[in-house]
Amino acid sequence: MRKEFYLAVSERLLSIEGSPIKHVDLWNNNVEYIEQETNWPRPAVFVEFRPVVWERMTTRGANEYQARAEVRLHIVTDWLGSASSEQSEEYRLEAIEALDLSEQIHAALLGLTGEHFGNLEIQATLTNHNHEELIENVEVYNVTFVRSIERQTMRVRVPMDATVKSGDSQETRVVGPELPESGTN
Repeated sequence: MRKEFYLAVSERLLSIEGSPIKHVDLWNNNVEYIEQETNWPRPAVFVEFRPVVWERMTTRGANEYQARAEVRLHIVTDWLGSASSEQSEEYRLEAIEALDLSEQIHAALLGLTGEHFGNLEIQATLTNHNHEELIENVEVYNVTFVRSIERQTMRVRVPMDATVKSGDSQETRVVGPELPESGTN
């Protein structure tokens, strides 16, 4: 379900017409450890999954769970310089161009659903005002995840000449022909 969500977001962001986004990855405090990381192209978007708290869905099957979880998209761009009023209009607009990415990303993600996720809604926008050469803006979304767990019957192959313990700890000795060598049926 998280994998499905990540792949859908990644595909959607990289397919924005004229997309300036050059890199999508999972969040790993990438900005904090920039010196230790392989240099990734920018603008980049990192997907952070916050804790997912599951609740059993009583209206559906006994093995279905639902969660309303927070997902953060870290939008990382290069700092192009000051956008102060002393700068030319052209320079100022270029310096704050990174702020437009949030709008483009939000527009691209509208209506995004999958087999195990939906109801993606923006909750907050966080702007980093204490940056150096990289600016990180964070878009905070809530999404509904659904997890269905199918019960699987476990099959165990028991040799024909074996002692089997049942649930009441009684032993039963089963005697029969030898099994074929390992790796054959």
